[in-house]
Amino acid sequence: MGRLCRDCCFFSSPLSFFLIWTYRLFDGASSVLKDDSLNNPGWVVSFFIIPFMNFFLPLLSFLDLSKKQSVQRFGHKERKKSALVISWWVFFLFSLLVSMTTGFFVTEDATVGMLRNDALSTSISEFTLTIAGVLAVLVVNMLTRQQEAIIEEEST
Repeated sequence: MGRLCRDCCFFSSPLSFFLIWTYRLFDGASSVLKDDSLNNPGWVVSFFIIPFMNFFLPLLSFLDLSKKQSVQRFGHKERKKSALVISWWVFFLFSLLVSMTTGFFVTEDATVGMLRNDALSTSISEFTLTIAGVLAVLVVNMLTRQQEAIIEEEST
């Protein structure tokens, strides 16, 4: 029971920090961009929680924000920043889909080959999830710096 509590705290803490950052980012963006078409911060956070919508709406929200911040700052959309957001989301979804197959084909009378395949899919899932985590940190850094630069330009 103690390990379960520790694991829940360990894994829910980064999720909480990410959702709080997402809310603050979109809240700040709505005031900086003065754009009514930007998603409400509460809705963006809930997009991660609502089943089936969480496959595409968070990606669309982050792409929209990245595009609008680029247009505000540079006058045009930056493809490199969009590619970073898309890469993060593709690696995340791929990891999620591969992890769903883990243990699916393994039964009580599983052969060594079946267990090896299960271990391979788990390894692939963990590897792509690690890449998605690194890309998520880069996306957080990119969008935060982009918003800070817009605020700095407006204040001067």
